[in-house]
Amino acid sequence: MRDRAGNPIAGESITILSNTSGFGMPSEMGMVETDGQGHYFRGHLPAGTYVVMRNLFGMLGGGSGIGSKTAVVEEGMITEVNFDEKGARLWGFVKRARSTLRNYEEMEPVRGARLMLTGVDNHAVMASAQTDEAGRYEFVGLDAGKYHVTLQGTAMGFSVLRFSEVALGREEEKELNFTWPEGVIRGRVVTRSGGRPIAGAEVYFKLTGAPAAGMPAFPSMVRSDAEGRFEKGELAGGVVLVTARAEGHGQDEVEVRLAEGEVTEDVVLHLGGGGVLAGRIARADGAAEPFPGKMLKLFRPDGSPALPGLNIVPTEADGRYRIDGLPAGDVLVLALGMGLAPQMLPATIRDGETTTLDIAMQPGIVLELSVVDDEGHPVEHAHIAVRNAADFTLPLEESGLINKTGARYSVPLGREAYTLTLFCEGYQPVILSRDFRDAPTRVVESVVLPVAPP
Repeated sequence: MRDRAGNPIAGESITILSNTSGFGMPSEMGMVETDGQGHYFRGHLPAGTYVVMRNLFGMLGGGSGIGSKTAVVEEGMITEVNFDEKGARLWGFVKRARSTLRNYEEMEPVRGARLMLTGVDNHAVMASAQTDEAGRYEFVGLDAGKYHVTLQGTAMGFSVLRFSEVALGREEEKELNFTWPEGVIRGRVVTRSGGRPIAGAEVYFKLTGAPAAGMPAFPSMVRSDAEGRFEKGELAGGVVLVTARAEGHGQDEVEVRLAEGEVTEDVVLHLGGGGVLAGRIARADGAAEPFPGKMLKLFRPDGSPALPGLNIVPTEADGRYRIDGLPAGDVLVLALGMGLAPQMLPATIRDGETTTLDIAMQPGIVLELSVVDDEGHPVEHAHIAVRNAADFTLPLEESGLINKTGARYSVPLGREAYTLTLFCEGYQPVILSRDFRDAPTRVVESVVLPVAPP
């Protein structure tokens, strides 16, 4: 292993992964370091195909390094795999783009952005890099060929990707720059009557229209200052739902259409007095609680969350709860608890009043699913969506109530009919219709998820 000047690189980690198991997982792993001459050696390897990676753990931690090469090892033969920095070089900058800045040189650098280099033909990870204080990244020692460059970052609670394809000749040097669009929303939280500023209000931002490539995460939140002002940056373009909430003041929300890199001013949210929902959740049979803590989730009649953020309200140990500052209107209250059947009840919130709702929960059943593909291999990352007889999706998975152990999934349900949809990337979804009104407390079932066609 040598640098661009031809000098040996000592102390560099080399990781060797074997994929002879046939299931896409390494069945053998070895790690060595280069010596003072830049050499490394790993013996006693069975014949097969191996992936040889330089600086694997540096890459996983955000460092730079030549990623991987594939080698075929034959019985009794020595296979040579070299990593040299004397190949092609790709470098550039990642900077934040706002609508008020048009000149690339004036843009603020993005520090710590992750970039991944993969081969166009074999899709193998060739290198990983992270931008420095100046927003600069670099890939060195590349073979001639075509590569995909993927920039990954977080904006507006979403994991957003930027892609580019680049062709490199032998020992060619090329600059490839990225802009990271950053939108900004500024505004105030005031009282509905008199327009007085509300300090310390929680202001949530949730992207309702996803960017071109991204995965939803938790909503972002900031607090208003002493003058009721707030500002949130690093927002992706799209339709952003802005919700303000303060104890004793209720909540308000507004949709903001934000172009990529746009700065939006003067968003005003008006909070009124709101109403209160309070009560107690207990077992209908009065039995002792092995798991005393329970939780509530509130929904509007159309099924959308009625509370900003995670939309989860935990109860006290004795099952009592109180939610202040709710906007007036009808809500659906979903009660959840370990070992208890999920229960949903309607409630009406009125400004300046307290609505009392006590909930008696019945013992539930547990559906234990063993999920495999059509060849019998376990499927360990499946998702399960549960709809009740009223055609309402119960948020069991996002509430942490579905227990996953490998390819076994334990789903808490009530004694009623449900429709369950099992889905996983790379597999065809499966829909199950089940009636548990006369079921035992524990139901065991095996489910086959067919592999999706290429």
